[in-house]
Amino acid sequence: MFPIEGKLFQFALDTLPEHEPAFVMSVHKSQGSEYDTILIYLPDSIEEEKSNGLLNRQVLYTAITRAKKQVILAGNPQTWEIGIANFQNRNTGFRI
Repeated sequence: MFPIEGKLFQFALDTLPEHEPAFVMSVHKSQGSEYDTILIYLPDSIEEEKSNGLLNRQVLYTAITRAKKQVILAGNPQTWEIGIANFQNRNTGFRI
């Protein structure tokens, strides 16, 4: 079943183009993997994610770099702007 313009349509799987199905995968789970096409969706409710550091530039960079050919960005543009502006300093314990 696929939602198209508010209605559900059924298609035979063998009629779809070659694909690797995935329902949902976190950025952290995808780290180290690559896919031809990825879709990144950021929901509108970002205040909690912003306050606990889950939505930041480094996470978005990791998500985008999982794609080999195509990235589809979805969600509220303001949410993307907030994530990009939220730079997290990484505390590793290393000293130079």
